[in-house]
Amino acid sequence: MKREGNFSRYTEDDIRKGRSIYKMKLYAIENCLFAVDIEPSAVDIAKLRFWLSIIVDQDLEADEEPHALPNLDMNIHVGNSLIDEYEG
Repeated sequence: MKREGNFSRYTEDDIRKGRSIYKMKLYAIENCLFAVDIEPSAVDIAKLRFWLSIIVDQDLEADEEPHALPNLDMNIHVGNSLIDEYEG
């Protein structure tokens, strides 16, 4: 289906090739999601859930391995977010 206006020369398939759901989820998880939880196991479960969410949408060839989850240690921390002071 062709669209009117500035993007009339591009079809929806052309646009989708450049912006896959996998790439959008990966970008959002790496750059937009931040969390703090007091329970260490909750942090591990959140990281696992993010990886599972990404891996479902990854397009894999027959012999390709799933990509590893990027390092989220700067985005997801174990800690108490309800304290008044940090380091005095």
